[in-house]
Amino acid sequence: MFLSNRLPIVIIFIALSPLCGCSWFGSGEPQRPLVAVPTPQSDTPFSVREPREFSADFFTIAGGIETRRGYARKGNSWKFVIYDADGTVSETIENGKQVLIDHKRRVFAEASERVGFDPDFIQEMTIRNLREREYTNFEDLGLTGNVRKYRATVRANEISSAVIFYDETLKMITRQEFFALGTEPELVFELRNISLEVSDDVFLVPAKYRRVTENEFYEPRK
Repeated sequence: MFLSNRLPIVIIFIALSPLCGCSWFGSGEPQRPLVAVPTPQSDTPFSVREPREFSADFFTIAGGIETRRGYARKGNSWKFVIYDADGTVSETIENGKQVLIDHKRRVFAEASERVGFDPDFIQEMTIRNLREREYTNFEDLGLTGNVRKYRATVRANEISSAVIFYDETLKMITRQEFFALGTEPELVFELRNISLEVSDDVFLVPAKYRRVTENEFYEPRK
C-alpha cells in the first residue's frame, strides 16, 4: 500500500479511519478490472455493487461532527473531493494521469507518485465494515420506497449493532448507523447526492488554473 504523507487524499483516510483500514488505498499499480464486491457472509441478506458510472458525497458523523467528502467514477477515471466549511478545497483526479488541484489557490500539479483505489471503493468499504465487525445476525426492518433497512448484530455480542440502509434499486448501501450503548448512533456513514450520470468534464482541470510543480503545489502545506 502507498500513502504519501504529502498527498491530500490522506485527509480522507483520517476522516474515514473509524470506518475502514488501509486496504482501501491501493498500491499505485494500474487498477484491476471493475468487479462487483462479493457478499462477505453467506447469511448476509443482500449483495452490493457500485455502478461503473456514478457520483456521490459521502459523510461521516461522529461526536456531533460531520465530515463531507466527494467521489465520482466513470470507467477507470475517478475523482476525490475534499470539502471544508467554505466548500471545495482540493481534488485528486485520475484520468490517464493523476492530477492534484488546489481550488483556493487555483493551481494544479501532476502527481509524481500515483495513489490507486480499489474499483468498488465505497461499497467495499461499507461491506468490509460489516465483515470486520462480524455482524452476522440480520433483522429485516421493512422497506420504504427503494430502501430496505436491516438491523445487524454481532452473534457473540448483542450490545453492538448497526442499522443498514440498502437501496434495492441501486444495489448499494446508502447509510450505516453504528450503535454500542444507548439509542443514538455513535458513528454514521452516509451517501448523499447520488447520481448515475457523470460528465467527462468532472475529470478536467478548471480553465484558467495555473500549473505548478509538485513541490510548489505542496509548499503552503509545509
